[in-house]
Amino acid sequence: MPVSFVPARYADYLAKARKGGDDTAFRHYWEMCVILALRDGLCSGDVFVPGSRRYADPGAYLFTPEQWQPRLAEFCQLVRKPPTAAEAIAQVKDELHQALTDLEETLAGASPGDVGAVRLDEQGKLVIPPLSAEDIPAEAKALRDELASMLPFVPIASLLIELDARTSFLACFTHAGGRKSTLSVETKRNILAVLIAGATNLGLTRMSEACGVSYDTLAWTQQWYVREETLREANTVIVNHHYTLELAQKFGGGTMSSSDGQRFPVRGKSTTARDMVIHGGRVLSTYTHVSDQWSTYGTKQIVPTAREGHYAARYLSDPVYRRKISRQLNKGESLHALRRDLHYAQQGTIVRPHLQDQTEQAWCLTLLTNSVICWTTEYYGMGIGELRGQGREVGHDAQVDGPSARSGCPRTCSRTWDRRCWRAAVESPSHLRRRARSSQASAVRLLAVLLVEREREVTDALADLLIATVHRIPLMVRVLPVWVCPSQCSRRHPSRGFGAAPPPRWAEGP
Repeated sequence: MPVSFVPARYADYLAKARKGGDDTAFRHYWEMCVILALRDGLCSGDVFVPGSRRYADPGAYLFTPEQWQPRLAEFCQLVRKPPTAAEAIAQVKDELHQALTDLEETLAGASPGDVGAVRLDEQGKLVIPPLSAEDIPAEAKALRDELASMLPFVPIASLLIELDARTSFLACFTHAGGRKSTLSVETKRNILAVLIAGATNLGLTRMSEACGVSYDTLAWTQQWYVREETLREANTVIVNHHYTLELAQKFGGGTMSSSDGQRFPVRGKSTTARDMVIHGGRVLSTYTHVSDQWSTYGTKQIVPTAREGHYAARYLSDPVYRRKISRQLNKGESLHALRRDLHYAQQGTIVRPHLQDQTEQAWCLTLLTNSVICWTTEYYGMGIGELRGQGREVGHDAQVDGPSARSGCPRTCSRTWDRRCWRAAVESPSHLRRRARSSQASAVRLLAVLLVEREREVTDALADLLIATVHRIPLMVRVLPVWVCPSQCSRRHPSRGFGAAPPPRWAEGP
């Protein structure tokens, strides 16, 4: 039987069964990996169901060559791009030639002794001096400090509850089985606990001890609700809400962005980590995309390398453009500091070895970062409105600095949650109860046979059933041969609730 599709994390199970001559165990593990691969193929679009709507061929959503040709001229005019590859290459060459010409003029006009300019030194090496710091008026600094002092003191959990009351971002966390139902207050509470556990790097065990919800309940919630696609959707809701804020429009138009990688230390083995002496050991890189409104709209785990960017010719030859780019890069660096403040537990060390788990944790951190930025921006705007209501004149130039990690709010939020955790009542995780799993194994085998024998009759409902059935397989493999009894996940701490947050009021806070 072919095993090239088997994920590396499960290959040892098959190898051990084959080496021991246990054909039954080998067949069970192999069938499980087949179902997992089929599930991932359906979710990614690599495997599609003919006649389906949800799991159709992604190519069916594209124009055919006959449909595309009449629309080609209109589209090229809209995006200002030539219709053919040859014309596009010629256009890029012309732009590159012009940029290099401008750079040569800049270098020719700068002497080797001109310290503040991009120049060639006596040895003919390119020298790129750092830009001088921008002068911030004393009035703007005083206003920034005054607004920061007006921010209410709020734990990170309360911040998320208040933000959900205005955006309903928790509604994006749908059940993996495809059920569209309103989340209960207990489920919302559990989702928030999982988000905070991932973003702050506390982990589910310490979060369970802190918030009074059993570990089994948090693990079940994470497995069925907190996935990469739901985290992306929830993050988009928060970013879109932040875009509508009046003060966010003063930060930028939302049309400019920067991308940068932030390194986090790694403990143990990981396929995405690399040893980098400059960072003091084994690290992985979280690649984020930040808009000019301070919001992070994209996150991806990448393998860290020595260099991930380069200077463009236009950047070197145009001082105004350099200043514009530097402002945007400074926003990204400020958000790096905020993420370090939030991701504080275990000294910020990543302990999850697999890419999928690391990606979900990175999205948890991105979601909390955007939540803090959105909340802070909204309250800054309310503070400015309060000052103007008192007859103060607050000019637009004093508003463009934006929320940053230095405002004190992010550190206060994360540290407050930490102190609150250790004061909270502790509930020990419920014991796992052993149970025979023969019925589950039979269901997986029968489902695999059904998919093979009735290939042409697979429907959306069956594909949903497949995904719902095998979604718990990674968790089952980790706890083999122990089975989690659902009845053990019903314990709740009587003092924990999830009330609807009232509308924000500046005088009282959230």
